[in-house]
Order: sequence, then structure tokens, then C-alpha cells
Amino acid sequence: MAEKKTGILATIGPASIDHLEAMYKEGMTGIRINSSHGSPEAHALAIERSRAVNPEGYVVYDIKGPKIRLGDLPRPYRIRAGETVVLRTDIAPPSGSEYPAVEDFDRGIPVTYPELDRFAKPGDRFFVDDGYIGLRAVAVEPGRITCTVLYGDQIRSRKGLNHPDTVVGYPYTMPHDLPNLDFALRHRVDFIADSFTRDADDVLELRGRLEGTGIRIVSKIENPEGVNNFDDILKETDAVMIARGDLGVEMDPYSLPEMQKVMIEKCNRAGKPVV
Repeated sequence: MAEKKTGILATIGPASIDHLEAMYKEGMTGIRINSSHGSPEAHALAIERSRAVNPEGYVVYDIKGPKIRLGDLPRPYRIRAGETVVLRTDIAPPSGSEYPAVEDFDRGIPVTYPELDRFAKPGDRFFVDDGYIGLRAVAVEPGRITCTVLYGDQIRSRKGLNHPDTVVGYPYTMPHDLPNLDFALRHRVDFIADSFTRDADDVLELRGRLEGTGIRIVSKIENPEGVNNFDDILKETDAVMIARGDLGVEMDPYSLPEMQKVMIEKCNRAGKPVV
């Protein structure tokens, strides 16, 4: 019988923790924990339970990476095509939170990256909540990016903000991920999945932080830079995750099947796992 080379990696949330043993019996080979959701206590419990029921099951810990999100809003709010909204980069988060907040929509919509206004330019597109909302910048000034709504929906707190036209010069390991890296080290996870990998330098930066730990790196390909630099990333990383959700927002979704096929073939030739 040929060696089985395909495994099942399942993303685990609070509702899954009590079912890990059954999930392993049905063929799951490892768990993925998303640091963007849930508490460190819940993440630690998931790791503990996983190792108790299957010591050979691997743990992938997904750090947030340089993803920009909306801040906290007073409530969900419906925006419609043709309306004007203002993204605010000059609102600081309250103490103990990484999310800037507003108490009313007249102040605009806060975002988590305070320097986005430095890199954005009129004409740039922004997509919220995996593309459910489309915006186009019409004016940029310090602290504010005024946008026209291309198509709208309910806008909610802490949803992702994709910026395919705006190349942002942030460091790869963001301050908000330092506690997540510390958590991963303390709990001896098997892999760290690094979000929005742009190039080989991003992999090497994370590799330097993990030196001597034995933790391996899963590079997530989810933006045009990662696609364009894929060959160099593949040389440095231990494994690859093709994150089609964000990638389909950042790039033409109709090109994804062929693009994914090419990347998978390259990973197979390199002998590196691909999700």
C-alpha cells in the first residue's frame, strides 16, 4: 500500500475542544488554532486536550501577522453604494486593547494600522470583511482616508481590511504578535503559520525569532507580493498554506485555481507540505 501523504488539519474553536478525540478517530491529523479569535486560556486548553488524546497530533498556531482590521464600532451599520465613509488612522486604542474604538459613526471608522494614511493614495481600493464591502479612496489626509462605497453591506467591528492597491511598509512581526509568539514558545507548538508572507525576508525574520526552538514555519500566501515572490519564499519556509480567502480578495478570484495548482506542484517538487 502506498504511503499516505495527505492529512486533515482542522481549525479548532471552543465548540470543538470536547470533540477532539472523535475528530482524531475520524482521520484528523493535526489542529490549527487562530490567534485572532478566542482567548489564550482557550488556546492552551485546546493544545492540552489535543496532546492528551493524540500525542502524535501536530499543532499549528496561526499568528495574526500584518493584517489590518477595523476597530470597534458601537454596533453593526449598513453602508450603501455611493455613500462616503472615512477610515480613521489617528484614533488610538483604549488601554488594554489593540483595537481603536469610536462611540458614534460621525467620527469615522477606525483602523488598526496608524500609518495607513502614509501609504494610501486616491484611487486605491479597500475591501472589508473578505470582500463583502468595497471602498475606493477619493482623498487622503493625515489621519483620514475618505472613501466612496463601491458596494455595501453590514459593517462590523474587527473585520479584516484588504488593501490590494496599497503597498504598506510595515515590519513583518507586528507588536501585537509578540505575545502570540511568546505563547507559541511556551506551549511548544509544532508549527507557526505566518500570515501575509510577502517575501523570503519575512520568513527569515520569523526564523530568527524561532532559532533553537524546533518550531517550524508555515508561510501563508494571501497577497500579490507573496504570489510574486513564491519561489524565494518556498526556499526558506518549512511548509506553505495557500490562504484562498484573503488571496481571492486581494487578486482576481478566477485566476486562483490555476495559481493554486502551480504553487502546489512546486511544493510537491520541493518536498514541502502544502495546505
